[in-house]
Formats: sequence, structure tokens, C-alpha cells
Amino acid sequence: MPQKKPKKEKPKNSGDVCLYHTTLEKYIELKKRQVDDEATYLANEKADATKLHEFSITKCMDVLKKMEDVSHIEKIKAFNVFKDAANREIFINAADDDKDTAVMWLRSQMSP
Repeated sequence: MPQKKPKKEKPKNSGDVCLYHTTLEKYIELKKRQVDDEATYLANEKADATKLHEFSITKCMDVLKKMEDVSHIEKIKAFNVFKDAANREIFINAADDDKDTAVMWLRSQMSP
């Protein structure tokens, strides 16, 4: 049986090469956008995590411990107020500004 010769690869015409090149460029641009989007997302996640740490329950408790005019009962009630992230942020910022105002605000949040 005679051996078959391998088929010669047909030369590609310039239209196929151009289409391939254009498709490849579009794919690369898509991947670049995906990488940029992911980098932005991760940067935002990191910023959010930093913000959560900055206004953590632990930090609120540390500030509260230093407030001598807050009773033990009020400190216990404050734990529920600190469950909310917005409340923690308000409390920390108020305490940095004026401790008396922070205590008054905290008491207003604890009242029924």
C-alpha cells in the first residue's frame, strides 16, 4: 500500500489573518478591562475593610472604657447601639470631637 503524503497546509489568506488579529486585539482589550475592574473592586474592598476596622466595636469599647461618667448599665446598653456600623462611626467621630456630646448622643440612642 503506498504511503500517503501529508497534506500541505494551505496558505492563509490575508483576510483570515486580519480577522484573527482583530479578534485577538479585542480579547486582549477585554482582559485588560477585566483586570482593571477587578483591581478597582479589590481596592474598594480594602477601603471598606479599613473603614470597618477604624469604626470597630472594639474601638468603640475602648473609647467607652475611658468615659468615666458612663455607668456600667449604660455601657451594657451601649453594646446594642454598637451593633450598627453607622452608630459606631457616629460615636467614634463624636468622641474624637467632644466626649460629652458623644455620651449625650449615646444616651439618646439607648433610650426606649
